[in-house]
Amino acid sequence: MSEFLAMGGYAEYVWSTFGLTAVVLVINIVGARRRLQNSLREAGLRAARQRRGVMKPRKQRMAIVAVILVGVAIAVGLTLQAFEEGVSFFYSPSELLSGDAPAGRKVRMGGLVLEGSVQREPGSMEVVFDVTDLENTVQVSYTGVLPDLFRDGQGVVAHGVMQPGGQF
Repeated sequence: MSEFLAMGGYAEYVWSTFGLTAVVLVINIVGARRRLQNSLREAGLRAARQRRGVMKPRKQRMAIVAVILVGVAIAVGLTLQAFEEGVSFFYSPSELLSGDAPAGRKVRMGGLVLEGSVQREPGSMEVVFDVTDLENTVQVSYTGVLPDLFRDGQGVVAHGVMQPGGQF
């Protein structure tokens, strides 16, 4: 249940959008009900109300449409912001070496594990290997258990920070 409520880390965007939509729907329902009650009550009083400057039904409808459009615009904005923050592209070794990736930030790098480049000290959890995009190569240092599908010549996406010495 908590995973559902967390919405994959985007709970604040998802639930705020749902909340905003619920508020707009409640306003719409309450407004429609009030208009119905008012129209039944005011059959004989329309002329007097118009003289006092009360909002005409057409203007009321326009105000409701404006509120709905603002709500939809806010929901779309929050959704686009969530997509922008959540989209996770990866950089090739060439892009990393040319400086296209943000410096000092954790990024994803994708490429092929260079044949024969995997090195591990016996008894150590650290693995050093090279990742290439067939133009440039970046050395990667990884500490931990390697995935089952990891091997020479296979595609890999690594998460990390590009170090000043050129190691990822």
